[in-house]
Amino acid sequence: MTTYGTDAPPSRFRIERVSPGTNRWRITDGQDAVECDADLSTARGAGSVLLAATSEWGTDTTIIAEVKRLTAYLTETGMDSAGPEHEELRAAFRAIAGAAADDEAAPVVSVRPFTPFPVNVLPRVLADLVNGGAKALGCDPSQIALPVLAACSASIGNSRRIMLKESWKEPAVLWAVTVLPSGALKSPALDLGLEPIRRAQGEAIREYQEQMARHEADVEEWARKDKRTRGDKPGAPVCARIVVSDSTVEGLASILASQASGRGLLCERDEASGWLKSFNQYKAKGGADEAHWLTMHRAGGLTMDRKTGDERLLFCPRAFVSFTGTIQPGILRLALLPEHRESGLSARLLLAMPPVRRRQWSEAVVSKTVQTRYGAMLAALMELPMGGVIGDQQPIDLPLTAGAKALWVDFYNAHNAAEQASEGGDISAAWSKLEGYAARLALIVYCARMVDEGADPDAVDGVSMTAGITLARWFGGEAERVYAMLGGDAQTDEHRALWQWIRERGGRITARELRNSRASYHAAGAARDALSALVEAGYGRWVEVAPGPSGGRPVSIFEAAPAASPKPPLSVPIPASPIPETPRHDSASGGNADGDSVDGIAGEGIGDAPQQWEEP
Repeated sequence: MTTYGTDAPPSRFRIERVSPGTNRWRITDGQDAVECDADLSTARGAGSVLLAATSEWGTDTTIIAEVKRLTAYLTETGMDSAGPEHEELRAAFRAIAGAAADDEAAPVVSVRPFTPFPVNVLPRVLADLVNGGAKALGCDPSQIALPVLAACSASIGNSRRIMLKESWKEPAVLWAVTVLPSGALKSPALDLGLEPIRRAQGEAIREYQEQMARHEADVEEWARKDKRTRGDKPGAPVCARIVVSDSTVEGLASILASQASGRGLLCERDEASGWLKSFNQYKAKGGADEAHWLTMHRAGGLTMDRKTGDERLLFCPRAFVSFTGTIQPGILRLALLPEHRESGLSARLLLAMPPVRRRQWSEAVVSKTVQTRYGAMLAALMELPMGGVIGDQQPIDLPLTAGAKALWVDFYNAHNAAEQASEGGDISAAWSKLEGYAARLALIVYCARMVDEGADPDAVDGVSMTAGITLARWFGGEAERVYAMLGGDAQTDEHRALWQWIRERGGRITARELRNSRASYHAAGAARDALSALVEAGYGRWVEVAPGPSGGRPVSIFEAAPAASPKPPLSVPIPASPIPETPRHDSASGGNADGDSVDGIAGEGIGDAPQQWEEP
């Protein structure tokens, strides 16, 4: 039973039926509006209204409570509209609050409350930038923290790895995505976090352009010389690359292979939907973009054969590519296909879906001193030397101090014990990947502290490991929230996959065409039933086409919706946090640890990790 406070204020929202006799509802907040299809006589339909509202205005608890109150009021009264002007609204909810325990009229969506991002575990300069930026922009600190961590990750690149044991080494690769509706300051927060690394890329491009001008002059001079004595043609310069925003896997492989530094790249996309959709864009031609991206997530060896171009063979021994970007909730729901979850790709995303804050004018600005210090930190990370020799650079592997190792072992064992007890599914997959991410985040925090605060340059300490575990635990909680808000079960996945298949083929199809195109719908009535289920779930509609001049029967054509709005499960179970709530104090470092972790894939590829920590 959902309990509503008896002193709840009148709602800022209004919910009304779009037209009499339909189940189309419009939710407005006085300025913006969003519509959805929902049968409010069912809890499932009421959940659709809540999902539509939170996808547009965010998951703030006040918003959730207000929309729940209005929707339940409509369900109880059978009215066509509800909003602030209904004087009887408060009285109606007093009655609802006192209803019997078996009353299931009110919608229930199980979403854990948002936990503030743990800014306090970040190195001082990063914490100052995140807090100052959030205050200046009026956004949640996590919106700035994710691109900041990604920028640090790419600046470190292949120069350092964290060595958990001799056979398990993790790179600093991160894939961080902020999930927010339109108008929630996604771009300004991304810009603030990435400004120094973008500026460094701009300087490298300008230097390259100057080198090219000199090169062209050298080539002209070379061409005028005697062919018998002039020697080889001068080699063209190569632009140092740090950031890319739109590149195919082949393009990334070419850039990575051309970089003498061997450090790696940051792929940043203001709209991450294009990045997610690119994973299988050449699938019909036998491509394997998703598999290559999974390789880059662990900074593994990448080899590609090309049919055209001067270089037919592209090889990068350590293809390091971090990613950061933003995406809207509804687009993420459609972009993450079942095959992405099955491959483990979606579990590799560090997601944050903070509440949208109301925008109010503020004179606050980010301190120039903080911005300068942040830029200097990234520059210092980019200057970290590689191991090995020119032409065969190697990462420098950093061991753990005794205190950090004790924290890691306790975390690892507790994490795996909880994972074994879980029921599987998307949340369990995300938690399994958090294992390696705890180590990666510890590495990033340590390197930032090393160049800015003078931390011991020889081993990752307990303070950094505490931060990595705490951050990983926070991302694990966010994964639960995001998956719960997006909903999705096996039937939803099947609907989404069929909807996308139809969209890719023009967006219109008859039951007969579906039956003839896919073997799984050959049974009598199966194709018609599948398309009708899509209509019921909000993925499209039936369009009746009248007979032509020669007569015949009308034809029913399914028309796919341009943006699906499925009715999600009303309640999504949230597993208990697999990490103990009581932090473990590290006497050696003064730190504490309470977290989860992310990527069981070691940098060197160790296979399945044991359930209890074991040294080689």
